[in-house]
Amino acid sequence: GPPPPPPPPLNVLFPPSRRARNMLRAAFAAALAASRGAFAVVQDTARIAAGECSTTIPAGSDTYFPAQKQVHADAMLAKLFTVTYASTFKVLTDSLAKEQYVLTQCGQARPSDATVDAAAALQIGYIRKHFSVPVQSAAAMSTILLAFIDSLGVQDRVNFVDSYAVAPCWQKALACNATMESEWGNTTIQAQQLAGVDVVFMDCGIDCAKVNAQKNGVHVPSTQEAGPVESAEYIKYIAAFFNLEPKANELFAATQTSCAQASSGKAAKPLVVAWVSYNEKSDWSAESFVVSQAAYKTTMVTDVGSTNLDAATALAGIKDLAVKDAVPGKPASGKTYTIPTNGDKAAASSAFFAALTGVDVVVDEVYAMDPTTYNFESFLTAYGLSSSSDLKFVKNKMVLRIDRTMGAAMKGLDWY
Repeated sequence: GPPPPPPPPLNVLFPPSRRARNMLRAAFAAALAASRGAFAVVQDTARIAAGECSTTIPAGSDTYFPAQKQVHADAMLAKLFTVTYASTFKVLTDSLAKEQYVLTQCGQARPSDATVDAAAALQIGYIRKHFSVPVQSAAAMSTILLAFIDSLGVQDRVNFVDSYAVAPCWQKALACNATMESEWGNTTIQAQQLAGVDVVFMDCGIDCAKVNAQKNGVHVPSTQEAGPVESAEYIKYIAAFFNLEPKANELFAATQTSCAQASSGKAAKPLVVAWVSYNEKSDWSAESFVVSQAAYKTTMVTDVGSTNLDAATALAGIKDLAVKDAVPGKPASGKTYTIPTNGDKAAASSAFFAALTGVDVVVDEVYAMDPTTYNFESFLTAYGLSSSSDLKFVKNKMVLRIDRTMGAAMKGLDWY
């Protein structure tokens, strides 16, 4: 085949082609057989030859990140991250985890704190972490961001994924020992996995202490945004770690167009939709019926030209109704309406569904141990309903589920 490309000029698009990536792997394998000292030299040389790194120092207004290779969070959409660019590095700031990620172009010197501050000052209480980009290896501790990785075409950069990953590539990876050790499993193995990659994409739990403590941890707050389009914008966030901003911009624009077109041709009388679930009594939950009006769910409904149940009005008279923010402390995230059974499921079911008489469609979010065996009869049983019910969504069997696509082994849902 043709020889590898020469060292790239400024403004080169990274990472390289799949062929060049294969060359990188071959070079790395050869280097591993040599001494550790030689490995770093061969690695840098191979990445430069493949078009991924450059030691050329920008002069004057030159930059590795010109405007056409940048991303920025839309001021009307994603609210939890910002991106700032300098000549040899870029800065991602996550306001939820209170972290700042300095992403320096491979082959360039790590900038000083003063240099970074001049571009994006570190706010009080924030943590600064440094990475070389495009990153070579990563671990994904949740399944949420895997769709972004898929779309960007950098699955080969991910060493470890959650065992509930669903897409074909991830299923293959799991079969090849790429399973991320659970935090409830062998902590020594998990620590080794996390330390062995360039970046660990993580979620925050009750707080962001674990993310903050992980030196190569990066928080991805896509699920904490208000709506689906806002969450989709995090393809830009992930792309920044792989120097794939132009591709991210293209993909996100297509997503926006699709969402805008989704409501075309809507019916003169929109369908009324409710997202519902039933929780059995457990060690962590009382038995209850729930209507979820998380903002991203209600937005999906209106985006396709339908109408959401007015839950605040419909459920107002039900005894012991509890109303909470869908994301604690974030009113913009929507509301969750919970009706406890207080030991009388039949009475609670009757009151619950009396409030849903005007609903045309329900999205059933009941957890099923084996989703493949859950059917319409399972739905009726779970909620204490009869097939002879006069409820419109029962008569017309307009019950939707979120489990259409799942993993073969663990039966993890692609929805997540």
